[in-house]
Amino acid sequence: MKTKFDCGFDELYLAAILGWNSCLAEIIKFKAHKGFYLTTYIDDMLAKIQAADDMPDDQVRNAVYQLLGSQLKTQTELGLNKWQGLKSHILTAYPTDPDQQTMLDAAGAKIYSAAAKFNWEKVKKLMNNGSDFIVDHSVELLAGDNMPVGFEAEYNLLKDGIVAKIPVFLNARQNSKQGTQDKIIASNIVYDDLLKMFADGVYIFKADEAKHDLFVFEKVLAIVTPPGQSGTRLKFIKLGDNTPIEGVEIMLQKAGGIPVNIATDATGRVQQDLEAGTYKMIAKKTGFDDVNEIVIVETGVIGNKVFVMQPV
Repeated sequence: MKTKFDCGFDELYLAAILGWNSCLAEIIKFKAHKGFYLTTYIDDMLAKIQAADDMPDDQVRNAVYQLLGSQLKTQTELGLNKWQGLKSHILTAYPTDPDQQTMLDAAGAKIYSAAAKFNWEKVKKLMNNGSDFIVDHSVELLAGDNMPVGFEAEYNLLKDGIVAKIPVFLNARQNSKQGTQDKIIASNIVYDDLLKMFADGVYIFKADEAKHDLFVFEKVLAIVTPPGQSGTRLKFIKLGDNTPIEGVEIMLQKAGGIPVNIATDATGRVQQDLEAGTYKMIAKKTGFDDVNEIVIVETGVIGNKVFVMQPV
């Protein structure tokens, strides 16, 4: 399914809010034209907009998926390195060639190559095999001050973290490929409702050009994003429940330029007019890890970018 509107989701929602607020300001004339135009009806329309806005889109899903993937890969690399430490202890504990290979295979050596390529089933199996091997052969591994006493706990801490994150990451990856249809359906309904009201507004104010233009979608959209305007629209959400984060302090700086300092509102969003170019962004919020990214602003475009912040 495709969107019926030729703009972004955020632009649609902002235009729709402006449109329904204009309807509210002229509610007496709208009600005289059609009796169902009541404040409660407009409240329902605004609630539909908010509900559609709250649905995560591809940007949100991809941002969550990419952050989880980066974290999982980093943790997996630590786990693979720890498994290599186990391999070293096995080589010392079983010095004869036949015993070495048998023991290495028992610890997961045959699947190490696939795990190193981030085959997540193999990663899980490798880490579990290593953990089981330590339990079954701890006496031999510890003998002669070979494997440190604390190695098992360190290995299992990494293993447990990796194994727990794999299904979360895979679920996020699946969600990044699906789920957009519900948002498109809800947003198309917002658009259809808005156009119906706009058609009434155009009829009611056909002799009043200024008010007439308040109910023309293209003209309202131009208020939200003026043609030729350059800048960026950022949104920050919390990893885990995707809730918006208010009060994120953001610094944007173009090479050799003056830093621009802005902060997100209650919806986790902020919009800033900027010259075209590449900007270094640093985003800070107490209770979250900092976000350091590059934001590219194109000439005549208001870009949209979603960032996920990790609670500390």
